[in-house]
Amino acid sequence: MGLDTHIDDVVNYIQAYDLTEVVLVGHSYAGQVITGVADQLPERLARRVYLDAFIGDGRPAIELLPEQVAHHYRESVQDSGFGWLIPPRPLEKLGVTEERDLNWLTPRLTPHPWKTYTDPLTLLGSADRVQLTYVECTDWMRVFRPFREQAEEAGWEVREIATGHEAMVTAPDELAEVLHDLAEQTRA
Repeated sequence: MGLDTHIDDVVNYIQAYDLTEVVLVGHSYAGQVITGVADQLPERLARRVYLDAFIGDGRPAIELLPEQVAHHYRESVQDSGFGWLIPPRPLEKLGVTEERDLNWLTPRLTPHPWKTYTDPLTLLGSADRVQLTYVECTDWMRVFRPFREQAEEAGWEVREIATGHEAMVTAPDELAEVLHDLAEQTRA
């Protein structure tokens, strides 16, 4: 299972249900996925929202990480991921600190296929036809800050949420408000 598998799953879903005016939200690694989907189906998408995510430019995700983080990923894949899985990251490093959030999320964590991080993102050049927004989560290590800066330099709409990387767990109301606002903007 690689990056193309994830892209194909989303593309096939959109096509199977004949969806149009779709707003895709990609969190973290899934920024690569929504870039790939937008490149294949720009006419069906209304907006891409990068939630503390990679902005896909063709390089594998592992090359988009800061070297220290990439080194840790490579080590953990070899040491405890059987050479093909990325073990779950410590939630505290991702900004999840509330005991009830940790208790809810910890049993739901699963490893992530390593191949998704090592596959390059094949692009045809159509993704840029889809409206873009970047949402950065600012209360943690800010690994994705360079992508926010890239988005700002490119003139994208940029928002931020003062929470850790797992905003859907640590700040669900704030995230829902941002996404609802973006959906309303898209409809207008």
